[in-house]
Amino acid sequence: ALWFGDSRPLLQGIVCVCGVTTCIGFYGTQVLAPYAFRGLVDAWAVQPVLRVAPRWFAVQLEAASETQLFWAAARLADFFIHLVPTMTAAYIFRHAATASALIASLPTNLLWLLCTGQKTLAGTNAIYCIEPDLPNHVWRFIYGSHWAFCGAALVCLAVAP
Repeated sequence: ALWFGDSRPLLQGIVCVCGVTTCIGFYGTQVLAPYAFRGLVDAWAVQPVLRVAPRWFAVQLEAASETQLFWAAARLADFFIHLVPTMTAAYIFRHAATASALIASLPTNLLWLLCTGQKTLAGTNAIYCIEPDLPNHVWRFIYGSHWAFCGAALVCLAVAP
């Protein structure tokens, strides 16, 4: 949305809304399934490095990945990967979070589901690779919180003076 400047307020509004709902879904999942963060870090960072790294490094990384310091560093990295970008986008484009942007944002998580080629919400774990699989109620929260936020924000806009 930054590349289009001020000429694309609808796109900026969608970015704002999806930034907020991404945070709600990502961090809400960690409340509902505390093992999810470890599963993501393991699947997306540790295991890929272990597969390609020299043996001496892989042994060190595997040992380090069991320490509190490693997980503190992973949380710090997560802060800059998920929280800062999404909340920065929400803040920068908050002026564009209009009813039109909220309505246009509604189908974006269904578009994601379609693009994954999966037929179920839980099927998208084929991309995330969280082990053990998240329970269905967590997947419903992830996708449902997007719709709930958009709906609640629309109601707030409708009743605001």
